Amino acid sequence: MKFDIPYIPDRDYTHFIQRHRDRIDSVYFGLHQGHVLDSRLRFKQVDTESLAVQLNGLLVPHTYCLLNSRFVAPDLYFDPLFLNGLMENLEILMDRSILDGIIFCDAYLLNALSIHGGEALRELEAVPGINCMIDSMDKARAFLELVDQTVFKRPSKLVLDRSLNRNPKALEILVAQLKKEYPGLRLELLANEGCLYHCPFKLAHDAQISLTNTGLVRERGYEFNREMGCMKVLFNNPERLFKSPFIRPEDIDDYSHLVDTIKISGRTLGKDFLENTVTAYIQGSYGGNLLDILDAMRWMAGHYFVDNKKISKKDVNKLSNCTKECSQCDYCKKMLDSTTQNKSIQFNRYSRKNMSV
Repeated sequence: MKFDIPYIPDRDYTHFIQRHRDRIDSVYFGLHQGHVLDSRLRFKQVDTESLAVQLNGLLVPHTYCLLNSRFVAPDLYFDPLFLNGLMENLEILMDRSILDGIIFCDAYLLNALSIHGGEALRELEAVPGINCMIDSMDKARAFLELVDQTVFKRPSKLVLDRSLNRNPKALEILVAQLKKEYPGLRLELLANEGCLYHCPFKLAHDAQISLTNTGLVRERGYEFNREMGCMKVLFNNPERLFKSPFIRPEDIDDYSHLVDTIKISGRTLGKDFLENTVTAYIQGSYGGNLLDILDAMRWMAGHYFVDNKKISKKDVNKLSNCTKECSQCDYCKKMLDSTTQNKSIQFNRYSRKNMSV
């Protein structure tokens, strides 16, 4: 199994990818200058020329630029200065033959770019992003038909919704339908997002990130998720982490007959997280805290140690085939008791030697 992994502009991480490129099918990356057009907050500015130089040294089969914001400010769809700037960035990458396509979520932005960019974009794929939540043939057809109505090439791959990781029968049916109707289309699953199953906060959270990225409001995502969102749910009910549709490194081979690649997320968590996580999935094994390799649940690693090696294949099969009717079942609570330790808060012992003057 090969992997689709995030790229961040970091020299050591670039060397890491080069060392493991035989297991990497593709990388995806955000633009680091101009308007924020992906689905994460931006923490670093890098000009696109410099980004292109670093990408050029990766030597991986496919590269995709993230334009997967849930939305942009409405005026930008009609703004030639914005669209020209975006085209300039894409052309820098295309001129160096290091861009296979874009990953999108906002259909308005896709059409605006198609109308404005025209023939210059004809060699780029438009790939529906993970947050398009493709979990049915009807939805897959809708997005592929959308792309067909633009100047972009139809995508060579399709990432399926993370909820299907926990619904093997539905996944098998959808994969069979896609392979029959779209032969040659490569399929992908996201392994380590680690959010709530069918997260009820997801759409609003994505919208809040996009709103923050417009610059119109300040970022408060951590605050509202802690006080009234997914973080509060998991803090009050930590056993629900096992209901999350993650795929452990040990279990990816269970999907090898269904999909071509496994997607890894977590690009805003930095180089160390990415190297640790990608290494675990390449090796197909992880001996530490499961939470240390889950993107959206990484914060929980400060509170709990989930011993990944104590999770059995029986547990995984149970989680994948359960009814999801938690009020009628206590399996996840038992798993929490058997695999997880609370991390106590530790204070340094008082000593005059520790005091500064």
